[in-house]
Amino acid sequence: MHDHMTFIIRTIWIAGLFGILTMTVASFYLFGNIDLTVFHNCVNDNGGLTTTDMQTLSHIAQLCMDDYILANKGTLLTATVIGGAPLIAYMLYRISKGILRAAKGHRMGDNKSWF
Repeated sequence: MHDHMTFIIRTIWIAGLFGILTMTVASFYLFGNIDLTVFHNCVNDNGGLTTTDMQTLSHIAQLCMDDYILANKGTLLTATVIGGAPLIAYMLYRISKGILRAAKGHRMGDNKSWF
């Protein structure tokens, strides 16, 4: 039991570090490829940003959001896959490995392993 608990705790810590890494890569991809012209056009159509009133700015952003998401759908989806898919695959691998070994009554073996 101790072996499996150590394995689960290590899985969570490693997944956290792996998640930070994949989210950083996804953020760099997203910020490098996102198209902000929809927001620029929408703001210019609404008289420009002549106010710092948060309600006005929020209203303008809400008007632009549907067009912004539609224009950047592929980029947002790709960034989501970059950030999430490797992490989900890693977690599924580690959890299934632990469950299969526990079901057979085996110890985990090398708990220091990242895989």
